[in-house]
Amino acid sequence: MLSSPAICRTIVNRSLTGLGIAAMIIAASAAGRDARAQSTAQTASTSPARLSVRPHTMATGTRTDSAGEHTLDSLPGYLVYVCTKCVGTRRVPLVVILHGGGLDSRDQMNYMQEFAEQYNMIMLVPTATSPGEWDMIANYGGSSGAYPDVANIDAAMKQVLRKYAIDPDRIALAGMSDGGSYSLFLGRANLDIFSRIAPLSPGIYSNEPGPSNPSTQFFLAGGILEGGGFYQNPLGAGQELRQAGHPVKQVLMLRPHQQRSEDYAYMWSWLHDSWAEPNAAARPAPRAIADSSTRLTVDAVQRMMVFWGRFTQEPDSILTDARLAHLREFAVRAGEARLAVRMVDIPALAAQYPSVTADLERAGLTAAQEEAYRGALISAAATLAAGDIGGPVPPGSVLEENMHFMTTHRDIMNMLRATEMWSIP
Repeated sequence: MLSSPAICRTIVNRSLTGLGIAAMIIAASAAGRDARAQSTAQTASTSPARLSVRPHTMATGTRTDSAGEHTLDSLPGYLVYVCTKCVGTRRVPLVVILHGGGLDSRDQMNYMQEFAEQYNMIMLVPTATSPGEWDMIANYGGSSGAYPDVANIDAAMKQVLRKYAIDPDRIALAGMSDGGSYSLFLGRANLDIFSRIAPLSPGIYSNEPGPSNPSTQFFLAGGILEGGGFYQNPLGAGQELRQAGHPVKQVLMLRPHQQRSEDYAYMWSWLHDSWAEPNAAARPAPRAIADSSTRLTVDAVQRMMVFWGRFTQEPDSILTDARLAHLREFAVRAGEARLAVRMVDIPALAAQYPSVTADLERAGLTAAQEEAYRGALISAAATLAAGDIGGPVPPGSVLEENMHFMTTHRDIMNMLRATEMWSIP
């Protein structure tokens, strides 16, 4: 797994990391409501995030000459990556990737090259003017009125549109953590420029004024172990954007606050699929698991502890290689919200590897039972973390019972967390 200890200037109290899963979720829920209340929404008619680039008139590049990594004139630290199959006259998508706090374009480029190559896209990777800190983050809580990164990204996009054969209808903006916050800040003010926007774990909630364009689609993700604004901000933004008519892919990732290649792979595959089939309703829906009909019990959680304790001891050929090859998209509930979660298909893995079947048998579980219990655990945890944003939970429902179970059995939930079930997709 790829991770970076310096990915973000954390908005939420770091002491949450030392708590058990249930306590962390409850505390982070309150912290997230406070973070959302400090929205950077503007009431002025002109946002400082507004760009002047106009892709449909400025995309004058008709040929991409060479593959590989390139730099841009007069913009130190700005990198462009051209995949091998992008060379020529065919117009291809452009993906603008924003780094997290404490990082720069080189850090982000190292994560992303393989995906630009895999999906045949050109990638622009800006770097913040202040080391590791975007101008909107620096202005948070007391604006200095200076937005040099907006101007630099504007200039960079104009250069790219002149130099490379870019499809003006397929331009995306994405980032994680501070990069996710800046994706919301910049993206929502420029819906006429970006047809796809993918903020991952934005620590600051932003609703910038800009032109209306319901055809822009969003991929909004938060991690189950993040809590607070990092998890709740995507949920709140998703509600608003759906009300405005935008197609929204609402994603729950099984991770703490860290970069991971499998999560970026999920985002890039969505970019590819959403441009290949712009009608979101026509794309395959995630398969629902029995998260709202499966009751959690002490016996069930103990069995899950046995299985995951054994599964995480499998060799890398299974725990890493085979697991990544068997990641599937499922649907779980977080209150009234439906979230997509990409996790290992244990029944498929067990059918292929006898040792995984043996792990299940030792725990006294079938593959189907493991999947149902995992779904119930994730759904209850996600609903607790969502707080008021998730909407009401029906009184007396299995989901309500499972939430109560998690908050009243903290010791066993902490033991389950120690197996890393919550952080392994």
